[in-house]
Formats: sequence, C-alpha cells, structure tokens
Amino acid sequence: MRYAIVLAANYDYVNAAETTLKSIFYHTPHAQVYLANMDIPQEWFTNINQKLAGINPSYRNISCIGNSF
Repeated sequence: MRYAIVLAANYDYVNAAETTLKSIFYHTPHAQVYLANMDIPQEWFTNINQKLAGINPSYRNISCIGNSF
C-alpha cells in the first residue's frame, strides 16, 4: 500500500520538516511525500537526499511562489 502525505513548511521550520521526513520514511518507507514551501533552498533538498540515501525516499518539492498554490 502507498501513502500520499503533504507537508507545508517554510525555512524557519526546516529542522522540524527534516525530522518529520526521517520519521515518515523510517516508519512508512513506501510513502510519497509532497513538501509545499515558499523559501526552502535547493541546497537543503540536496542535503536531505544525502542524509536519506540509504532509505531511498520518495518526495517532491512543491515550490509555492506568491499566490500560486
């Protein structure tokens, strides 16, 4: 069974988002996570990919600019 999970965060909450992603992929490895954000830099996602490399995470960065969400 696959699960779809949507998170919303901004740069002020990247530590909480990272902890949440780690927990989701540890407990629900087949989850598809969508992270909606307005200001999280691409470098953060590159870093997360390295930290979660052994888990093979499945998530998508949903960039929200202005009222585009």
